[in-house]
Amino acid sequence: MSDDDRIGLACQLSVLFDIARYRPPATLGTIGLSISARLLEGVGLSSLVPVIEMAQGNTGAEEMSGVEELSPGVSELVGVPFALESVIVGVGVLVTVRYTATFLVGWLTAALQSDHVRHLKRFSTVRTPTTSTRWQTVV
Repeated sequence: MSDDDRIGLACQLSVLFDIARYRPPATLGTIGLSISARLLEGVGLSSLVPVIEMAQGNTGAEEMSGVEELSPGVSELVGVPFALESVIVGVGVLVTVRYTATFLVGWLTAALQSDHVRHLKRFSTVRTPTTSTRWQTVV
């Protein structure tokens, strides 16, 4: 790709703002779901540590540190006993919710992209080489 073919940062940002202005609720929903999916990914991965510790037989509170200290508090807050079975079910629910959110992000992104391309094709203005007349194309 030559230097002439590259798109500048200002042009890229302009396109992003155009897309955000096209369908703000869908854009914000996609961004929000994407952030939620990434947070759930981090929580889901870090919640595997207590499962590993419990499987090894280390369940004492004095041995827990960092993320491990949060797990008994969260299970107490939810009202579920802090046992291996409930922790595994909790991790399974987190992973399911995360994959669902990731799927929805992909679906919303594809729907927004195809709808925006359809909109651009429908309402683009074209100049013919022989005349300076503007007309709308309808696809």
